[in-house]
Amino acid sequence: MSDDTYYTILNVRETASSAEIKTAYRDLIRQVHPDTIANLGPYLRKIAGEKAKEINEAYSILSDSSQRRDYDRQLAEYRRQNASQAPPPPQQPSSQATGTSSGLYCNRCGTALQPSGFCPKCNSFAGAGKWPRAARWIGYGVALLVRWSRTHPLLFSFALGAVFLF
Repeated sequence: MSDDTYYTILNVRETASSAEIKTAYRDLIRQVHPDTIANLGPYLRKIAGEKAKEINEAYSILSDSSQRRDYDRQLAEYRRQNASQAPPPPQQPSSQATGTSSGLYCNRCGTALQPSGFCPKCNSFAGAGKWPRAARWIGYGVALLVRWSRTHPLLFSFALGAVFLF
């Protein structure tokens, strides 16, 4: 099993409601559905078709409450097994011990922060309460866009090219 879960495929939190999952599904499938991208080359259509299959599979599991409950149980078991086999992560100095916070690590979980201040493990920004609401949403959108562009570089390059053409 890779690091991608059905939640990361749909770009939602694991605690997302069924309405949030449905909204995310509709937004994503609209972007990669084969009918929407009929004018692309065959290679890009194939990639988009594979992504559409992934999105449909994730939505079919997460939209059904009993299948989602089973999936969550399997995911938790998988994480428990990997946590017991993995060596412990290096200890980071806590902000209370040093008296200062360097801003390089999340204060909640200790994970290294991205340059934007986004913690991928907590799925939130460090110090998010200090930022204006609009800035948090913009930063969150940028973080999702960067993550998506790394997992789907061809689709991202096509989308970027389309933006510059129009």
